[in-house]
Parts: sequence; structure tokens; C-alpha cells
Amino acid sequence: MATVLCSCGANYRVDDSKLGRTARCSKCGHMLLLRAREEETEPIPLAEPSPLADEIAAAAERSIEAERGLKSRAERRFAARPEDFGYAPGEEPAAGGRAPRGAGRGAPPGRYARFFQALGWNFFFIANPHNVAVIIGAWFVMGLLRLASFGGLLFIIGFILVNGWYCAFLFNTIGAAANGEEDLPKLGQAFEDLWEGAALPLLRYFVCWVLSVAPVALCLVYIASRVSQAQAMDLIDVAMGAIVYDDWSPFVSTLDARTVAMASSILLGLFLWPMLLLVAGLGGLFALVRVDLIAITIARTFPAYLATVVMIYGAFFLSALGGSFLAGRPGASMLAVGAVMLMVSIYLDVVAMRAIGLYYYHLKDRFAWSWG
Repeated sequence: MATVLCSCGANYRVDDSKLGRTARCSKCGHMLLLRAREEETEPIPLAEPSPLADEIAAAAERSIEAERGLKSRAERRFAARPEDFGYAPGEEPAAGGRAPRGAGRGAPPGRYARFFQALGWNFFFIANPHNVAVIIGAWFVMGLLRLASFGGLLFIIGFILVNGWYCAFLFNTIGAAANGEEDLPKLGQAFEDLWEGAALPLLRYFVCWVLSVAPVALCLVYIASRVSQAQAMDLIDVAMGAIVYDDWSPFVSTLDARTVAMASSILLGLFLWPMLLLVAGLGGLFALVRVDLIAITIARTFPAYLATVVMIYGAFFLSALGGSFLAGRPGASMLAVGAVMLMVSIYLDVVAMRAIGLYYYHLKDRFAWSWG
């Protein structure tokens, strides 16, 4: 037997064999289809509110309220990236529960402050005994090359190999500093094989040099097309004197549109040279074609990159100044002066390369690309 329910509320007990037929309701007179009434089911109770869900909702509400309360740019930066102020994600400052209004005031130094501090201490890498041994080893190898300058094919081959090895050492120094290492790379790392240990680093260094002089080369081509051949040769001599011998006196004595354009193009190449070394050393030669990423990275990190450039050329200036001072000492032995100048030059080369690596180590999250 099945129970049939009419819309008026009347219930009828009907034999199962009659289900599907129609009949008239004796109460309201309407025709109804004889079908079994669906059994009522117990309503499924909703789950009780979870304490975790309440905590998540409350945390989201607090986050929204806190975001509305952030007034300064520094506070918004702290909320988004607390590690820039020296705090771990989720860690609150010691006082006030908010980031300071100044760039890190009352908090540990931020990214740029740590980088500038590292640049200042960069000159003291020599305090590490391991680094002293590496510098002495490099000085010994480069000194042997200079003593063996007797000419001939053998010297040319040795010159290429030793300078390639030195370029590999400089690129390895950039890589070590870019990884945050305090120790200089071991000299043996540059002797892995002839290609990786000498030829490829020398090629990378040469390509970086060519790209750094490309702006002045293009400038000279443009100017030479508008002046006589003699004037063009004079301009080339002036440019080579500035690039090779650091002789800027012609630019000072002759200030016109041509010399200003040439000087600007030379300075542009010098400005780009540290970034070219960094890209070639960490990313390889093919990474140098991404001029757009290089420009974006310099724009994003301009204060730090400018400080890196200043330190590099400041180191080179100190090297040249020290050489001039030693060479001008009366009665000084040329061999002794050359040995000291070589040691100072290698030391300041390492300072410059470490500055490039430290720039990447502290600012790599601002780079347009990454090498890990």
C-alpha cells in the first residue's frame, strides 16, 4: 500500500497496483494522479562554526583595518615586505607595532643600508688570512708574466693564458661575492680546463670592453662623417688617450659640441661597464643582448649601482695615484716599484669585482632577471 496526498491535504491509502492512474478526490473534487508521497527525510544539520574559521575571518578583518591605518609610504612598504626593514615576515617592530615613518628609523638597516655598509667594509676583505694568500698567489703569477716579457710566440701564448686565468679569477670573485661569500675563490678554480679557465673568461672580458667603448665608437663614426679626415683622426687620438691612458686634458682644454658628445659617450660606456661584467660573469655572453633588462635593472637600483660605479672607479683612481706616487720617488728601484704597484693593482681589482658581486647579492630581488 502507498500513501497518496492531494493538494487539499487529504491522504489516501492506495494499492500499489493502482499507482499511476488518476482519481477524483472525495474531499475537494479535483482529479489527482495516484503516486506515492515522497518520504520525508530528516534535514541535514549544518556543521557547527569552526573556531579556525572564526580566527581566519578575524585576522582578515584586522588586516584590512591595519591596511587602512597605514599612513606613510614606509609603513606600507613594511606591511608588504618587512624583510626590507630587517624583520622576518609576521614579526612586529619592538616599539609601536608599526613600521617607522622614516626609511627604517628605529629598525635594523634595510636593503640599501646593508649594501652601503658592505661596500664600506669591502676594503677590509684582506683581513681574512685566506684572502691574503689568494692575493699573494695572484700577485706571484702575474709577476712571473711580467718578468718573462722576453717576446716571441711563447710569450704571446703565455700572455693570453695568464691573462685569461686572471680574468677567470676576477669573474669568480664576482660570483663569490654575489653568493654572499666572504672568502675569495681559490686560484685553482680558474684552472679547470683551457676553455673554461682561460679562453672563455678572456673572451667575456674582451666583449665587455668592446661593448663599453661602443657608445664612443658610434659617436666617432657620426662625427667623422661630418668633418675632414684629419679632424676625425685627431678626435680618435683624443678618445684613445682618454680610454687607454686616462688623459682627459684635451676635453678640458677644448670644450665644444664634439668633445662634449665624445666625453659623454665615454662616460656612458664607463658607467655601463660594471653591469656588463656582472651580466657576463653570472649570466653568460648571451645575457648581454637583453639591453632592456639591463636598463630596467639599473633604473630600479640606481642609487646602489651608482655607488658601485663610484667605488670601482675610485679604486682604479687610487691605483693610478699610488703608481704615480711610487714612480716619482727618487732612487726607487723600478723592480720594487713595479712589484708594489702590481700588488696594489690586484688588491684594488678584487675590491672592484667584489663591489660588483655585493651589488647583486644585496639587490638581486630588484633585478629584472635572476641567476639564483
